[in-house]
Amino acid sequence: MLESIAIRRLETEGRPLDIGLLAETLLFYGKIHLILDHGSLVSLLRTLGPDHLLYLLDNGLATGTYYRQTLGVSGQSHIYDFIGFEFAGSKDKGRIQGKRQIINHIFETALSKSRATQRYADRFLRSVSFEDMTSGFNHDNGIVGLARQDLDDDLYVKEAISGALNELLPGFKIKQRWNFKIYRNESGFVFDTNLDFDAINSEYHKRVPPEHSSITPAYLATHLLQARADICLASASQSEFVTTPVSSRIIQIKFANILEKQFKSASEIQLFQEVYIGNGRAIRESINSGEKTFAEFIEVLERSTKFKQWLNDREPNENLLREYHKAVTADTWVDCLPTKGVRFTLFTGAGMLVDLVAPTGLGTAAGLAVSAGDTFILDKFLKGWKPNQFVEGPLTNFVKN
Repeated sequence: MLESIAIRRLETEGRPLDIGLLAETLLFYGKIHLILDHGSLVSLLRTLGPDHLLYLLDNGLATGTYYRQTLGVSGQSHIYDFIGFEFAGSKDKGRIQGKRQIINHIFETALSKSRATQRYADRFLRSVSFEDMTSGFNHDNGIVGLARQDLDDDLYVKEAISGALNELLPGFKIKQRWNFKIYRNESGFVFDTNLDFDAINSEYHKRVPPEHSSITPAYLATHLLQARADICLASASQSEFVTTPVSSRIIQIKFANILEKQFKSASEIQLFQEVYIGNGRAIRESINSGEKTFAEFIEVLERSTKFKQWLNDREPNENLLREYHKAVTADTWVDCLPTKGVRFTLFTGAGMLVDLVAPTGLGTAAGLAVSAGDTFILDKFLKGWKPNQFVEGPLTNFVKN
């Protein structure tokens, strides 16, 4: 347990990837897999610094994959689509293509142009792989194609939107007989919904400033795309993953949806267990605020190595995680920080899958109507992947204690 975890772009406080979250994740996991794009790598270089980033990569504490595309939703005249867009160049540089050109440009953007910057870029290039989000993953159009395919399942879409709204607006009651359907065509997709977005945003903006975000059909659809991306990227690296509360809820719904198509009895089985540690420490907040530095955190990280050894081959549970956190942080500066909740979502349905498909294997189970992408996920399950999640905390840091 807690051996490897994937962490990628998470928009918090205007940063695609913050170093406080990175530190908090490293405290629990032996290795992190950094899923980087143009924006998150620039952000990481400016906040973490190249020395610390390369320290993690050189010492086996992190691996990295650079994806050329960033995922998003485009929209025009009420027709929307999922897209993967990439940085193409600038007026000064012209068109930028090729691994070396891309990485050199990113490092120069974040750090300025110098011989030292070039050396950092060269070391980084030797440590990471390059991939595309718009190909692979059992689909010609990659993650984007799979996310579009998800929209054809009306039941999943409505359940996922309901789950997202429950996370975004705890306690808010949606009116009865609401609908949210997405119709696809050659140009993209359109929304058909009777949700009252004025009422929804009136409540939402009590928690989150309008300049941060507003809830719209496209905003909700973005969460469907990001949840699918989390699943694909983590399963590709056979790791657990850091995600948001909204994505975590949608992912649980997605897995249940896949399994119920295969095995009717799956709906009666609890696939995930929520684990909440109430006496965690505010490591992320203290580093992001500048109260503590990442260099100071490395001292705690090095101390944690011996404690992580006795986590190997143990099934995660609330007591084990709480005792580990307590042991690692005892008599360090972390132990003096304010307490906060730490949340995990643990997959508990792996044994059920093996029992249901054995001895005939996945071929028999996948005989019903499932997409190629969902068959890919089932195959990963049977090969031992556990989609445990480290949930990155409250919706935003705008909510004050």
